[in-house]
Amino acid sequence: RALRLLLDAEPVLGCRFVADTVPPVWRRLDTLDAVPLLVALESDDPAARAASFIAEPFDQQGDPQVLAALVCSPSSDVLALKVEHTAMDGGALKEALYLLGGIYRKLGEAPDWEPEPNLDGLRHPAADAGIFEKLRSLAPGSGLTPGRSDWNAPSVDRRGPAAYVSASIGPE
Repeated sequence: RALRLLLDAEPVLGCRFVADTVPPVWRRLDTLDAVPLLVALESDDPAARAASFIAEPFDQQGDPQVLAALVCSPSSDVLALKVEHTAMDGGALKEALYLLGGIYRKLGEAPDWEPEPNLDGLRHPAADAGIFEKLRSLAPGSGLTPGRSDWNAPSVDRRGPAAYVSASIGPE
């Protein structure tokens, strides 16, 4: 349910991108409640199974912009999220994961809770800085340096046609 509510909290994730119109548009899918957003899989090698799930192509006409698999094994479980790069980049994925975790926790406290849809585009206040301000902060002599990321050195793997990034998150 948390993943489905993520599509309501960030409406663009429940849309498909229609590039053959002028201008291109996002159209909300009317089949969101019928699409399997989260599949449960079993494997003795959950990392490899998660990688193959991520490498499977999206159905551009019927899939939302994010899908997930819970890969279970006797030793550990892996939650794999795959997203269309059209809808979000790595930084936005990180924000979406925090939002998903928040939705999950909130549902534990209040099972009927529903998030407010984000109709303004960007949730993160740092995203409001324009590209020129960001570039100026990198200029020599500006005295400013880019912020340090807390994304812990993910491994990049390229198997098949899809590229993906994986990172392990500790139990804390």
